[in-house]
Amino acid sequence: MSELSESQGRRLLHASGIGDLATVTKLLQAGVKPDDYREPRLGWTALHKAVVNGREDVVSVLLQHGASPVLVDTRLNTALHWAAWGDQVRVVRDILQSEQGAECLTIRNQGGHTPGEYASTMGNDKLAQCMHQPGEQQRAKKESTNSSYFSDNNHPPTSND
Repeated sequence: MSELSESQGRRLLHASGIGDLATVTKLLQAGVKPDDYREPRLGWTALHKAVVNGREDVVSVLLQHGASPVLVDTRLNTALHWAAWGDQVRVVRDILQSEQGAECLTIRNQGGHTPGEYASTMGNDKLAQCMHQPGEQQRAKKESTNSSYFSDNNHPPTSND
């Protein structure tokens, strides 16, 4: 990676973490790839950084520009692990609707946990159930972003609702 590319990658990572959507968009439109630079110590991509810091709008833009949700950090956490840990329903929905989103559901981190198991640990049983039910990830991917599949009250509906 050239010095200029690395500098732009660092800027994208920083802007993603602080929620600077204008800078993120500008860098992506200028051709900076969302996955080309990682935070050295933790191995976070721009997507990890946006998720960890609760920057939902940045997450959406990064995914639209090809950020890969299956990339793992140094502890083998995907962005979906972090979203589940943080009980971020909109981010979980956006990741599951992305091209590679369903692949994230079975990735185990260094501790052996899937994103759905993290959701269970955090007490969000409905979110965990959604990530464990066969076929639910495909349903989430097919639903529009304005659907009621993930309601605004942070609880995805289940067949029991």
